[in-house]
Amino acid sequence: MATNRGVFLEEMLKSEEYSDLRFTCNEHIFRVHKAVVCAQSPVVRAALSGHFKESEANAINMDSFHPMSVRNFVRFLYTGDYDATATLENPDGESSRSRKQEADTISKQLIDLSIVEGGADSSSCKLAAAPPVPPPTTSVTELICEHIRVNSIGHYYGVEALVSLANGKISALVHKDGKDQSWIADLPKLTAEALESTGDSAMLEILASATARNMSALTKPDWLRDLGAAWACDVAILQACAQHMDAQRAKITRRSRTISELESRISQLEGKIEALSSKNDRFAAVLRQMNDTAECRNLSCQAPDFSTHIDPDELILRCRHCKCKH
Repeated sequence: MATNRGVFLEEMLKSEEYSDLRFTCNEHIFRVHKAVVCAQSPVVRAALSGHFKESEANAINMDSFHPMSVRNFVRFLYTGDYDATATLENPDGESSRSRKQEADTISKQLIDLSIVEGGADSSSCKLAAAPPVPPPTTSVTELICEHIRVNSIGHYYGVEALVSLANGKISALVHKDGKDQSWIADLPKLTAEALESTGDSAMLEILASATARNMSALTKPDWLRDLGAAWACDVAILQACAQHMDAQRAKITRRSRTISELESRISQLEGKIEALSSKNDRFAAVLRQMNDTAECRNLSCQAPDFSTHIDPDELILRCRHCKCKH
């Protein structure tokens, strides 16, 4: 949930009031505020503080990045988060509400036009309802790719919090058990995108780990065999590695299960040992009490010769004659 400060900054971003800096990206312009940007990006702060063209023009050229990634970059600077799904489904940044309003306006204009041309009464003029438009869907591959690009722009401008956030979103996606698992086949393409766009080692480790976990799936498709004879040996090696990894993973799973069973048995035995130790200590205490007891504590006991015995059930000392507890 956004804080009051976050809401205030978001309103500043939407209104563009008092903006004193521009991000330009492939004919897109993002109007921002130096105070907000420079406080989070040491790279932008350095560019605006020195004798550079950026400080004179109050503009940062970001043509090497995608406009959607720049939009997510800007949104993070003002809100501390970004929504890759919303950006991908609405790349121009236009709200769905405004699009609906525009569609309603066009429909009304069509109705008015049909009335004017046909002379029909407005009450009898009806247009057939348009079929519902299915909501756009964003694949996991597209989301990961956008997070990689956001990581790239965050890494380039030194916004480490954004880099960490993008990595967290990528990690959550590659560990999620969802219906869309098509991203696994796209891992080589995603890794290539990461290698070309960013030098962040943490993100590369996330993708490398995901590749290792899904090595079997990556080496099964028939298209690997279509790469030509030159790749046949490499493919065979990868498949052998995948099989070996699967076998080792199964072995580790079996051994982990065995270790868990042994730990459970050890815990049970430790409990029994502790109980026996406690019983032994109690028995020793009763023996000491027996040696120190010379007569029955029951004044009405008529035993000619006083003696005691240890009750095995309760581990207490009792008089043999009257059964009095000592």
